[in-house]
Amino acid sequence: MYIHGQFINRKGKVITIEILSKGDRTEEKVIGSEGSGIYFQDDPIEITNEMNDTFDHLLRHSCTIRLLCKDFISDFYNTSCRSTIVNVRQDDTIIFAGYIEPLVFSQGYNFEYDEVEINCIDILSSLQYSQYMGAGMPGVNYEDIRSQAKQRTFMQILESILCAATTEVIINKDKAINTFRVCYDDSKSIDKKETETSIFHDISISDLLFLEEEEEDVWTQDKVVEEIMRYLDLHIVQNGVTYYIYAWETLRNLNNDNIKWKDLTHNQSVIISPRSTIDITLDTVADDDTQINIDEAFNKLVLKSDTKSMKNLIRSPLDKDDLFSPFTGKQFYLREIVSPGGTKTPKQAFIEACTGGRTTDWGKAYFADWYIRVMNNSKWKFRPQSVMGVNASESYFPYAGDNRHQYVLPDFIGRSRGTALLEVGCAITTLSTKDNSVKSKVDMEECLVIGIHGVQAGLGGSNSPNKGLMSMIPCATYEDTAEAGIYSPADNDTTNYMVISGKIAYNPIRELSCPPYVSPVYYKDLHAVKGRNDNEYYTQEFYKAETPSSKPILNLDVKNGFVPYSDKTPQYFKLQRNINLQDKDDISKLSVLMCMLVIGDKCLVEKKKGEKFFDGDTPGTGNGTITDYVWRKYKTPGECVDDKEYYSQSFSIGFDPKIDDLLVGTEYDIQNNINIQMNLDAEGMAIPMRKTDKLKGAVKFTILCPAQPIYTLGTVVSAPPWEAQEIEPSMWGDYLLNAVESIVIKDFEIKLYSDNGHYEQRDENDIIYTSDTDESYVNAKDDLEFKITSALTAEESYALGVKTSLSLSTPFDVKKEEQLLEVYDRNTGEMAKPEQHYVANHYADCHVPRVTMMQNIENDGENVSIVNRYRHPAMNKVFWVTGISQNIMEGTASMSLREI
Repeated sequence: MYIHGQFINRKGKVITIEILSKGDRTEEKVIGSEGSGIYFQDDPIEITNEMNDTFDHLLRHSCTIRLLCKDFISDFYNTSCRSTIVNVRQDDTIIFAGYIEPLVFSQGYNFEYDEVEINCIDILSSLQYSQYMGAGMPGVNYEDIRSQAKQRTFMQILESILCAATTEVIINKDKAINTFRVCYDDSKSIDKKETETSIFHDISISDLLFLEEEEEDVWTQDKVVEEIMRYLDLHIVQNGVTYYIYAWETLRNLNNDNIKWKDLTHNQSVIISPRSTIDITLDTVADDDTQINIDEAFNKLVLKSDTKSMKNLIRSPLDKDDLFSPFTGKQFYLREIVSPGGTKTPKQAFIEACTGGRTTDWGKAYFADWYIRVMNNSKWKFRPQSVMGVNASESYFPYAGDNRHQYVLPDFIGRSRGTALLEVGCAITTLSTKDNSVKSKVDMEECLVIGIHGVQAGLGGSNSPNKGLMSMIPCATYEDTAEAGIYSPADNDTTNYMVISGKIAYNPIRELSCPPYVSPVYYKDLHAVKGRNDNEYYTQEFYKAETPSSKPILNLDVKNGFVPYSDKTPQYFKLQRNINLQDKDDISKLSVLMCMLVIGDKCLVEKKKGEKFFDGDTPGTGNGTITDYVWRKYKTPGECVDDKEYYSQSFSIGFDPKIDDLLVGTEYDIQNNINIQMNLDAEGMAIPMRKTDKLKGAVKFTILCPAQPIYTLGTVVSAPPWEAQEIEPSMWGDYLLNAVESIVIKDFEIKLYSDNGHYEQRDENDIIYTSDTDESYVNAKDDLEFKITSALTAEESYALGVKTSLSLSTPFDVKKEEQLLEVYDRNTGEMAKPEQHYVANHYADCHVPRVTMMQNIENDGENVSIVNRYRHPAMNKVFWVTGISQNIMEGTASMSLREI
């Protein structure tokens, strides 16, 4: 429905009201016309300033429309905010644009014509009903929104919110002279220099600050705009379809200069607002109803910075919050039949276990029953996504979600190459006639498994390279297209680190005492094989089930499926000496997996031994020390000469073996290169992130493929497969991967830390900014909080008693390409943190009692303006404007004034 009407106010201005419901003009009613059943009341329109105090940053207005209605008009009641648009024009200028407030309309039925009040809200008020980037809207996928998150300038954020809301609110664009504008007083800037752009163009922040993890926690649009304004200590007000952004200090300034507004939406053009000092006299006031108060004074302001820290660089593939399974449950997959020892009794117990279960009272033989559940991770992609069956006669799709053939993927990982995310758990059953207890549950553990497809168990005869490792690229990929915060620190004294931690193991191929499914009674070559600590009799049985709830049956087609790693896994390849054949541990890292990490336009590169990238560079050690890692410009495959150049933009994850360690079959912590002097409360493989690295942007992490380790003469070297041929011939020996079934990774994480500039803080405190006060009586305002927070140098963090952290809530200086530390306030001439400007400016205004006044002014041309000052001769005081309400019929303005 389209409802509109006009009247002439007492100043002779033509006032037009337009109400458009749901964009539908099919039914039209003219207010005051015969048969419309709608008339104006005597005092039809008031526009009201809704500001609470000077700590408000969104200066909202409401509009009350008073009508006489004969019939109930359902379009005046709305369940959603933007269903019904309201425009109020004075002559051809829009003086109010907004919406009917939802869920508040009521209408009586006492008389032929009932009085109706329509409560309307302006666009700034309507923002509270919409979430950032359209989250929560019908048909909008929240994960898609998060994946599109970018580092956006404050201006891009404001335009995306205000432009869309404003352009749709003008009902008759041909009749209104207004155009959407955002005008700024240019009171804050990145530095002292005049600039063609504004501070809104020069500062950016990540969308992820506003989007949150859960959709229901996404910031509303008004909160986003309000926090940007609060951070810069600016205020925004809507006048028709023009927005004015300014500092209170601009209005409090006693000089007579006109206000020069930058039109942020129209090529930074300048708009001049004449500034006058208006005397409050009988010639200017509309009545004698003056209200004077003394505003509350605060002699201490306390501002808390609510930082949103970034804890992880990437989400771990084993993160329980991201894990899900395409299968409804676990299923029985593998039985290991084990009888420790190499004598006659263990042999007989093994034979009985293979043929009849509990038939002896010798209690060392046991079944290890393994259960598996194929998992997936919403943030990661694993290869392969489809696998061939044992006989290569059928393709299976383990992630399809049909809940069938869960066993196929671990079968494939055991006999071939690929990556799988599995939950595994083991139930041990002792095969003694004296114990018939059963297990009630099995504890499951998540692990990332990379199948290697070795050729034989143990040592000997494995001196041919395990070829084709590069064909495994990529084993697993994490790609977060969302751009988070800034990873480089704010100063050169601080170094941030990403720390990779977890456990990793070469899982060996198991030697069998007899083949699976063959009775040991009739097997002539039945023999004891290597166990963890001693010889043992050992074999395997693999099982399959169509669905997790189906009864498992022997899988006679599979003789070498996936065998999980455990603390009973045999160990091989003892490290006896270093590369110089000395009984001395100087190997700090054995590379296991080659990885690629790209952040924005930079990639992480690990220097080879002796490698330098420029004159004066520290040569690489080949041992994974801190100085081995550098960030370099990322080159796409098309920018590289060959695969070797492209994949050399990589680094390795490995472990730190000691002399006498067994390399295969042992679970190691990922290498730790953090020493006490680094001042990091972490353990793992630390990668430095310095200010000069300028790291920001989307993150992509790829596990490329296994490194190629070579074992000879009791020592070991490892190299990427694209460089393995460059290993000295004297080091050629056994290729470890030939004896490896899989690489197993557990507890994998990549977290973020800071060395705090080597300052040590005992406690983790909040970031607090306070005003100075020496009064004996303190009236503190301590509910102030910033959710956008400035960067801190190491020295500043120490002075504030806080630890340096990587924060999603820290803005980015677009021009300097670094975290934002300070901004310039043109009104005060000070360069300081926005938090410091905020405290200082508000303290200057409210630390002493101020006179506030409400005064009705005749709205004659230049009498009423937010930039004017108003002088009261009798009081000998000058006031500035904090807000304006209007009575449209009377042509008067109620000015909210505050003493300068």
